[in-house]
Amino acid sequence: MLGRSLAYGAHRAWTDAALLSAAGVETVLVGPAGGGAHAAEEWIDLKSVVTLADLLAHVAVDYCQYDVDFEMRPD
Repeated sequence: MLGRSLAYGAHRAWTDAALLSAAGVETVLVGPAGGGAHAAEEWIDLKSVVTLADLLAHVAVDYCQYDVDFEMRPD
């Protein structure tokens, strides 16, 4: 959808995905790039928010099986 590979990484915090995974449900965590989660200087990269919004829109359209043709916003 993006025309490029996404970065793979680890998230060091606990999420409900651990419970789903333990029950045999495949999970994925996705979000914008950033740092300092729940710290005094928490931040996100705004360009990555736009990329994430485009990705989620494509996933929703694909999941709902709508026949919509729209382009990802350029980087």
